[in-house]
Amino acid sequence: MRYDEQNGFTSRVGRLFFEGTGADVMSYRVEFEFARLYVEDLWLGISHLPYLGNIRIGHIKEPFSLEQIGSRKYYTFMERSVAEFIHTPPRRVGIMAFDTAASERVTWAAGLFSDAPGINFVQDDDFGGAFTARVTWLPWYDEATQGRGLLHTGIAYSYREPFGSSLRFRARPESFLASYAVDTGKIPADSTDLLGTEVALVYGPFSAQSEYILGIVDAKGAPNASLQGTYVLLSYFLTGESRNYLKSQAVFGQIKPLENFLRVRTEEGSVQRGKGAWELRYRYSYLDAWDSGKLSAGRIGNHGVGVNWYLNPFTRVMAEYIYSKISRPETSSDGHLHIFQMRTQIEF
Repeated sequence: MRYDEQNGFTSRVGRLFFEGTGADVMSYRVEFEFARLYVEDLWLGISHLPYLGNIRIGHIKEPFSLEQIGSRKYYTFMERSVAEFIHTPPRRVGIMAFDTAASERVTWAAGLFSDAPGINFVQDDDFGGAFTARVTWLPWYDEATQGRGLLHTGIAYSYREPFGSSLRFRARPESFLASYAVDTGKIPADSTDLLGTEVALVYGPFSAQSEYILGIVDAKGAPNASLQGTYVLLSYFLTGESRNYLKSQAVFGQIKPLENFLRVRTEEGSVQRGKGAWELRYRYSYLDAWDSGKLSAGRIGNHGVGVNWYLNPFTRVMAEYIYSKISRPETSSDGHLHIFQMRTQIEF
């Protein structure tokens, strides 16, 4: 089977945010997404609390998955892996406590959340709810190089009672312009359990990252169903940079080139050049949403390769090719997609 997708162009993300602190213990953030006319972040935080450390209340990210918790601005690939669609969208209205320990080698976060989408509570007895928690540990962190060598490990869990007594899992083939390739439709369910494991290695310009996510659905009037996903990501900086790890949050952050891209002629007539940072990348990702007689959405496996050019810490150009294979064992139908996509990203 061949999946036909149209060529296209879109503004993927356009955001304006305000954030600040006050009285040494208060913080806030408001972020509006113009591309989708949507409020991304809307929260108030309090820090330095006894026992709890910090709390945050509002429309916030749940503490689940290394890839999801990190900012979209700093993804290695243009989109999250298909495995991450087992837990999506990542933001909900809720309250979360979080802190660090052992010189920020350990982080933890736990919270209670609504399962209803968006920032508005629905006037319905069945708006759902969730408990989500994440713990990370750095067995190795090279303090001398400020994290150019490290090993990150983590585990996350989420128990969810779905909004509207039903849930749905669906995933695009890692392209925002593509249609959903895997879709379970609405599944009547009492609850779902999600378990995620994560590991990442940084060794100078090389890095590797992987996660595995398992979902178990307690379906109404039917046997439990399961789905699972994973990805493996490899990255190498040709220009010697290293992925930037934020210890206090246990996520990867902004890439800062060793030299910015520039071409300037000096008063003496010579030309000074800077090439920016160049990153090669590969990712294999897999989502299995087929469970004989229980789930029939199918399976999708992607191979992606690409290059990132960081002109400076605030500007980058991304280009990637993805080969996506989609299968539905119940109907013995397979298909594939070839995707080439580019993005220019500017932060100011």
